[in-house]
Amino acid sequence: MAFRSIKTKLVGNFYSWLFTLILVVVGVLGMFPNTVFSAFNSQINYQGKLTDNLNASVADGNYTMVFSLYTSSTGGVALWTETQTITATSGLFSTMLGSVTPISSVDFNQTLYLGVKVGADPEMTPRKILGAVPAAFEADKLDGLDATSFLRADATNAIATITSATTTNFYTSIYLVLKPQLLRQPLPIYTPVSSRLFPVGSLI
Repeated sequence: MAFRSIKTKLVGNFYSWLFTLILVVVGVLGMFPNTVFSAFNSQINYQGKLTDNLNASVADGNYTMVFSLYTSSTGGVALWTETQTITATSGLFSTMLGSVTPISSVDFNQTLYLGVKVGADPEMTPRKILGAVPAAFEADKLDGLDATSFLRADATNAIATITSATTTNFYTSIYLVLKPQLLRQPLPIYTPVSSRLFPVGSLI
């Protein structure tokens, strides 16, 4: 009977410690949920209407157009350019900028102007300044906080710097949570059975 009491106590303490460990692990994993990143289309939709010098729609058909991005409203050297053949219907056309020449390398964290050239004509004036869609203002935030409110791991920040100590402190916190349970875990009690030693609770 005493043997069973000791065994029950040890097993109970073990499951108590195991349950605590599971809770901690689940909590830690909850801090780093699996993230699925979906690829986005790194192109910009552009629509317009082509008219002649009398402001009448051009004839239906294909037209060669050159699109360019600049950092200035006039002059300067294009940061990006591509040539497309677009189809106009009643003068209307729609195309995706970046479908010929990748546009993902362009730094959009600055004011940019779009230049458009049709056929042999000179580039249209004035150039069109690129604006932001409403969603872009929220894309610069996380839970309502601006991007400037967060620390960068690849640079020195004004307030603090992320170092290896951050990771060390994280694991230290886990240890401090488990330490009380580890200290309370009793050592195995050995009982002689048929001249052999077996830890209480093991299979004979």
